Amino acid sequence: MLVSFDHVTFGYTGDPVVEDVSFELSEGERVGFLGGNGEGKTTVLRLLLGLLTPDVGTVTRKARCTVGYLEQSGGFAGMGTVYSAMEEVFAEDIRLLSRLEETQREMSAPNADLRVLSARAESLNKQIAARDSYNFRVRINTVLGGMGFGDFYDRPIQTMSGGEKTKLKLCRLLLESPELLVLDEPTNHLDVKTLFWLEDYLSSFRGALLVVSHDRYFLDRLTSRTLELEHGKLVSYKGGYSRYKILKAERVKELEREYERQQEEIAKLQTYVDKNIVRATTAKSALSRVNKLERMELIEKPVLPPPPPRFVFSYDEKPYEKVIETDNFDLFAGGKLLLKNTKFTLMRGRKCALVGDNGTGKTTLLKFLLSKDPRVHYGKFARFAYYDQENADLDPEERVLDGTVLFVSHDRRFIESVADCVLLLEDGGLTFFDGSYSDFLQTRKTVSPPPMSENQAPHKSEGFRSREERSREAQRRVRTKEIEARLESIEQEEAELNEQLISCAADYKKVMEITARLNALHDESDLLYAEYETLI
Repeated sequence: MLVSFDHVTFGYTGDPVVEDVSFELSEGERVGFLGGNGEGKTTVLRLLLGLLTPDVGTVTRKARCTVGYLEQSGGFAGMGTVYSAMEEVFAEDIRLLSRLEETQREMSAPNADLRVLSARAESLNKQIAARDSYNFRVRINTVLGGMGFGDFYDRPIQTMSGGEKTKLKLCRLLLESPELLVLDEPTNHLDVKTLFWLEDYLSSFRGALLVVSHDRYFLDRLTSRTLELEHGKLVSYKGGYSRYKILKAERVKELEREYERQQEEIAKLQTYVDKNIVRATTAKSALSRVNKLERMELIEKPVLPPPPPRFVFSYDEKPYEKVIETDNFDLFAGGKLLLKNTKFTLMRGRKCALVGDNGTGKTTLLKFLLSKDPRVHYGKFARFAYYDQENADLDPEERVLDGTVLFVSHDRRFIESVADCVLLLEDGGLTFFDGSYSDFLQTRKTVSPPPMSENQAPHKSEGFRSREERSREAQRRVRTKEIEARLESIEQEEAELNEQLISCAADYKKVMEITARLNALHDESDLLYAEYETLI
């Protein structure tokens, strides 16, 4: 056990932010931590780190447990260069290697006391081998390269942006390899390439992980348990984000049923009391029901998630099929050539995700397409709105119009849910992929697409999915829906069987039949969950 919360309650101004929270984190465990903004996630993290003291309950940490914490907006505060900041982690390794080198020089000197020096060298070599000190520079290069600092070893830290300092702090934590790594929104400042590298690196991380993230793909790949903080209460679910969604829905349904059953029971008891409390012959039985009502531990009505918003869009005149079409153009930013001799077309109704590494020019391209440059041609009746990262030009009076979306996002689940095509900006070129984001990622694993040439039609992509691949994807989606429907059916049958168990407790044969059926449903459910996790 690394950390244990035992019935912890804490509030800043008297009212509790978190109430009666209990959970444990074990060695090597991978846990996702969810909750809406303002629910108290940061408060729980600060309690875990010992920065806050509980009002009620206890937080216990393993003695000498090393904890690394990446704050959501907390960058590296050190001085010096990128590389020197990482070398600080390995100060003891550098000292041991330097000491060994010094000892070896002394051993070659005339009249050296070889017995003493050999013993010292042997001791140093054992320490170096145990710490793997010879490979510390390989570790630094691996992490800095993977996190996008491969060309910036000598860059002074004080010249970096806040987002870059946060990434550098994460590099430092990865190299420190603490027993427990607490990450608060670690993907905020990462492009897709760096994000995939980080997932691979953390998959082999030996310590425990506690991750706060809105990136559901990230959580699904890395976590095996999910904690949710809602209305000050904490609930633990087995599995990553996708399984948590299913289990939470099941839990909410069960809570609804329990609440409704209790309300029905209360209504029946109260009706009996109202009718019989004044009758001499039934007053005693009525009073017993009053006592039962008073002793009853009331179940709180579960708070249901809000329904998804529904929109109806309309336009005065239907725009032309080609919303945007450009002549050949070069794109520059700060004197740097981002795109050369490129053409671009966006058709009406497409939901196109613009992806690419940080600094490749995604935002610059968006602004160019809206700049009314003579090389950019807009379809008749097309109207445009631009929502930037800082919300600088957002007019609260304007409405969202349905016609066409070209967007940049690091949220992969959002891209997957919205995009029906992907535009990749890479190596000074644009490549168009006609398909979902998951299809695009699968293609990227097997094919490195060429940049769009001057004469290449923007709606075609070489090396894209075959018919067989599309068929397999369709089968995967169908099977996923089948499993979800079957799991819901199993849950309903289990609830009915559990109710039957209560009513036939004296019928041994019937109880055995129901128990056998429940066990069979449980086994089927486990198999379906296992298959479900391979499909999502």
